[in-house]
Amino acid sequence: MKPLRGYRYELYCASKACKSTQCTIYTICNHEEAWKSNQLRQSQVNTSLMTDGAKTPYTEEVFNALTRLRFEEPNSSNRWDSPLFTVQPTDSIDLDAIYRVLYEKKPPPPNMSTQNPPLTSTNFLYELDKVTQAVTKQILEAKQLNISGEVKFPDYPGCVLETGYIESVTPQKLLKLRRQFLTYAKMNHSNEDTGKIGRYFVQYLNKTLLD
Repeated sequence: MKPLRGYRYELYCASKACKSTQCTIYTICNHEEAWKSNQLRQSQVNTSLMTDGAKTPYTEEVFNALTRLRFEEPNSSNRWDSPLFTVQPTDSIDLDAIYRVLYEKKPPPPNMSTQNPPLTSTNFLYELDKVTQAVTKQILEAKQLNISGEVKFPDYPGCVLETGYIESVTPQKLLKLRRQFLTYAKMNHSNEDTGKIGRYFVQYLNKTLLD
């Protein structure tokens, strides 16, 4: 079972991913009072007085696990608990303040951890595979011809493998780097012009071949 704080954090991440506002409303109630309320629900069940839609009571084992073992009080210093509204069971809720938080404030911007990866088009995947294979093939051919200087790619103008880099090339290393680039490109460049794939791949090789 997940701790209740973890569940609040998941809700916070979900709201950021959806670019939605959120807040936490915490009703303070000690263990004994909460247990009495739970027992009252049990008596209502026993006497068939429980209204439709009301919560079913917890068993004592589950109740103790929730209130004493798993529950962590909200803290306004935690970003996933803020803004935090704390009220006593007999207090009235400040609905105006909650309304302002939910409908008049801008939602926090999503970050990389809460964003879904971009959808990758079939055409982009095809071009990504074709271009990286072609570049890899030309590099291996240049290696066989003992070319030690720059390697140019006629089909991809402006793409140049820098002098000296080809000396560290092996088929296994190129395969590994190509796979790494494919993963990165699918996650970060799927919405870009496919004509840039060759340039990006060669730039990537220039940065990683000597590592």
